Amino acid sequence: MEYTPCEEDAFAANWVELLYFELLASICSFVLAGVSGTLIYLVVIKNPHKKLRTSLSAVVITMATGSLLMGLIAEPLFMYFTIATLNDVIINPQAPFLLFAILLSFTSSMATLFSVVGITVNRYLFVTVPGWFKLNVSFNRTLIATSMGWIIAISYPFLYFNTGLRRYCILHSTAGVLFTTFPLIFTFAWIFNKLEALKNRGQVQLIVQEACVSYKHSWLLVASLGCYVPALVMTIIAELCSDCSCMSKAWLTRTSFLITRLHCAICPVAYAIYLNQYRSAMRNMVFKKMVHESVMSSIRRTEREINCFEMSKTSGIRTAKL
Repeated sequence: MEYTPCEEDAFAANWVELLYFELLASICSFVLAGVSGTLIYLVVIKNPHKKLRTSLSAVVITMATGSLLMGLIAEPLFMYFTIATLNDVIINPQAPFLLFAILLSFTSSMATLFSVVGITVNRYLFVTVPGWFKLNVSFNRTLIATSMGWIIAISYPFLYFNTGLRRYCILHSTAGVLFTTFPLIFTFAWIFNKLEALKNRGQVQLIVQEACVSYKHSWLLVASLGCYVPALVMTIIAELCSDCSCMSKAWLTRTSFLITRLHCAICPVAYAIYLNQYRSAMRNMVFKKMVHESVMSSIRRTEREINCFEMSKTSGIRTAKL
């Protein structure tokens, strides 16, 4: 049997089941990215407890920015491509809007990975040189520092033009595995040891605060690793398996790409929900809004009752005069 090579561009292969699966995943990514990114921005900008203008928040803002770019710009383009293809509209897999969506997705995902590394470095500096950290590492300075990560994240995806989607997914997933494995090892090997040293010096308050953040960050690193390892395995199988059908290779490649996008969408909301400061700030914002609406409703009801009372009183006076 003669071997027929599959299309190099995985988006050239379209099957109805795969397209519906991609459409569902794109909708989930769109909703998650929009909600998580918006929540992070609202919480940091409003800053209800006056405790979120920190260097850690600056890194999380970078993560939320990548999530919003991917979710609100790239995902609608993917949805348009999928819906159009399902309706038998022929779209070139090399169409500019599709290439833009792919590049933007990988850029946002890489920015998220840099943010994960940035949080690890931020925590290490906090426990190693707390005095210097509080004086020199501010919200604005950290935002400026993250711009270097954005420069690399923007230039890196252009390798896609030389590799194609499948091989680029291998490259990106490998970077994802490395960028989560090394911070995870670093957290357990260095940061927790530093916390133990601070405990011996009697700095209990600092230990309780930082241990909570570092412990939860380490679990989020494990979750990220759990996303990128399967994504890497899928693309390696799609690349090396000579007996796999073209449909199987397309499923593996595009599922790996979807995992990358979903990880980018979920990361900000995971940090927002998992870290106590963000969770309490969101709860405070929602509670204030509910109380405000309740008070305004009560005021409107009271005004209506007063108006009705005055109208009935005026009507009674007129009747008495007659």
